[in-house]
Amino acid sequence: LSGGGGGAGGARALHEFSSDSSSSVAEPDLQRERGAVVPARGRGPAAARRAQSLGLELSGFGEAVLTALVLFLHTDSLASPEVIDEAHPIFQREQHLRMRHSGPDPDEQDDAASERPTVHRARQGLLLRREISDLRSIGFTMRLERLVRLCDQLLHRIDAPGLPALFVPASSLAAAMRTLFQQTHGLPSRDGSDTLIRCGAPLPMRPAWGLQRVPRGLLQSAHAFVICAGCSAVREEPSGTSSVEPPGSCVLRRGKTRGIGPHYELDLSDVALDVVIAWARFLYIQEDLQQTWPCDNSDMNDAVASERFWIELLRLAQRLGDNKLTLYAQDVLVGALSADNWAQLAMLAEQAQCRLLSEAALMVGFRLLQPAMLASFNVQSGLEKDPQPNDDPDTGIPEHAATFGGVASSSSGAAARGTVDLELERHLLRLRAATHGSELGAILALKNGSPTQFAELKSRLADSITAAQRASSQLQHCIRFFDSHEQRGFRPDDPGGWARWIEMAAMVSALGFFVVPSAARQTVVSFLSSLLEPLRGWTPFIDWGWLSPLVSGTMHVFLINALMFGMLCFVVWSGLKT
Repeated sequence: LSGGGGGAGGARALHEFSSDSSSSVAEPDLQRERGAVVPARGRGPAAARRAQSLGLELSGFGEAVLTALVLFLHTDSLASPEVIDEAHPIFQREQHLRMRHSGPDPDEQDDAASERPTVHRARQGLLLRREISDLRSIGFTMRLERLVRLCDQLLHRIDAPGLPALFVPASSLAAAMRTLFQQTHGLPSRDGSDTLIRCGAPLPMRPAWGLQRVPRGLLQSAHAFVICAGCSAVREEPSGTSSVEPPGSCVLRRGKTRGIGPHYELDLSDVALDVVIAWARFLYIQEDLQQTWPCDNSDMNDAVASERFWIELLRLAQRLGDNKLTLYAQDVLVGALSADNWAQLAMLAEQAQCRLLSEAALMVGFRLLQPAMLASFNVQSGLEKDPQPNDDPDTGIPEHAATFGGVASSSSGAAARGTVDLELERHLLRLRAATHGSELGAILALKNGSPTQFAELKSRLADSITAAQRASSQLQHCIRFFDSHEQRGFRPDDPGGWARWIEMAAMVSALGFFVVPSAARQTVVSFLSSLLEPLRGWTPFIDWGWLSPLVSGTMHVFLINALMFGMLCFVVWSGLKT
């Protein structure tokens, strides 16, 4: 991209590539190592014409501008940029390092920031306004519209900070990958793709599904560097060897050049053409393949065909080492799980070592079979008023062994789990074909095709049944506990219960009389005195001399405390009796 700065007189002066301690008078090898463009002596007229036709001389820009350009080409963005002025401390330090002698001071450490401060500043995203303008001109010349708009965005924040943000185009990497994908529609050429993929016959197609126009021939073009970057299992054939690769291996073999440069071939003749096309679309442009190849269960024939396509795509992704497509295909197949295909996908997940798909398929089968197994083992909810005993002769699981909560011990719980494991397979195979025909067929297929997955399914069902039996026993124990307390007391229709409530009300009233304030107590006393006024007429004829010791205040306090203590003892005694 960098044209030379040499040529005839009057040409553009060659600026320093770096603004740090390195200078243009350094050795050519050192400048070449640091990335500077060294003007070649004795250029011919052809080189000068090529430099003029390019229209861009990168050696005329500063190192901060070129560092920002390289970072943009790698990341497709300007990471946390900030426009600074010449009074910024980092820029002042950079100028100080330019004016000093070559090499670090004795009291300074020889680090990268001291040796190349311009690169250090550019990596931090600290650029001057003129450097932003230079970077924009490079982007405009190289037709990098995103870079131009990002520079405009930075300048816009300075010139008009209150106005809305400018429009920035989408990722340039995505546009570049789409351009590369367009090159795969034709055969390999010098300016296009360089890899030829040999494919197998396409899968049977149905109307309005998949690609309506399949390319002629069983060939698909691609780029070798794109395949190697996205697929970890693809490798290039070692030069000078003619060893026979095992079947199913992914090796880029060198083909005949035919005047178009390096040419490679990838043999996928055992994979359908439309599956390879779908893989290429996802590899290049990350396309949502469900828009073209939907995986739905609206029709049985369509579901079988779509599942076959996605299974083949998953196998191809694992074979090539495309981890992104592997996760994507698993996610699509998880969404397509149903009562008819969960066993098949569970067996596929075991073969392909797909843990996500395996877990989802087993959970679908578990949820379908759990209600039938709970009913088969006569597991009750525990909330029944009159529970039936669980001594079912068909299950062979007595109630005391099927539970290990409450009165059951841990040894009985272990025995219950072992009994459930022994009886579970018999109950699974005894499902009625009229009501559980699809589940029974899936169980038989899973047992014959994948014993490991079948054993895992049985283990989860046994754990569920044992846990349900334990919960049922604990609930029944709680119900019996509360029923026994209800029978012993606190029943609304029991006369003894009403008498107890009356006693409690009388005691609370007597206690409250001594707790209420004195003013309210005096009101109560006055009311009681008015009620007892007729009795006052009899008092002169009665000798009350024997009650004189009770009139003192000390005796009043003693009697009140004795009354309260007696009431407290009565309450405690009533509680102990119940």
